[in-house]
Amino acid sequence: FMTIPKLHLKYAYPLDRERRQLYADKNFGDYPSFEEVKNKVGEWKKIWSEINQDDKVFKLLIETIGVSLPRDLEMHIFGAGLSAMSNPLIMPIVGKGGKVFTDDEFIETAIHEVIHRFVGDSENNAGIEKYWESIRNEYEKESTLTQNHIMVYAVLEIVLSGLFGKDKLKDFIHPKHPDYQRAVAIIAEKGAHNLVKQFRDFLKL
Repeated sequence: FMTIPKLHLKYAYPLDRERRQLYADKNFGDYPSFEEVKNKVGEWKKIWSEINQDDKVFKLLIETIGVSLPRDLEMHIFGAGLSAMSNPLIMPIVGKGGKVFTDDEFIETAIHEVIHRFVGDSENNAGIEKYWESIRNEYEKESTLTQNHIMVYAVLEIVLSGLFGKDKLKDFIHPKHPDYQRAVAIIAEKGAHNLVKQFRDFLKL
């Protein structure tokens, strides 16, 4: 029986304050107000609790990937100026072009970053390191960023299809970065389920 972790969305007050100050000091342009960030955290919490009702997202992730996480995750939310990351788990409300993330972009990004935590950490399963060694060899001609995202986008495709249906996938998955696009192209060629099976074959059961 696997424990099902939770994702807690938190307002990253110190980080947000520090970024806002930096923007002011360096004239980096507009930074969302304290209220805007707080409100967005509230909206996103509501969206997340709706889509992850009865642990739906995490159950799908565990079912797909074959491993769970040893503990809950906290995603820290702030205004702008850093990209979303998996470790530390952070997300801005405003993207690179200065526009606020849509609900779909939030959902895709949150699940994307959480998948990194599942598949990137050998603490979750001893076989994970071996998997990454094999990926580095198999895709040595690809950039590290592409290698790192093959499994992420494969899982993302399966999970988002499970949550919203296949037709909705194109609303979610349209990466702008060429290395991410390359990962998505590899998945289109090899099949998400085949790539996930390759990962699962390395897991120490």
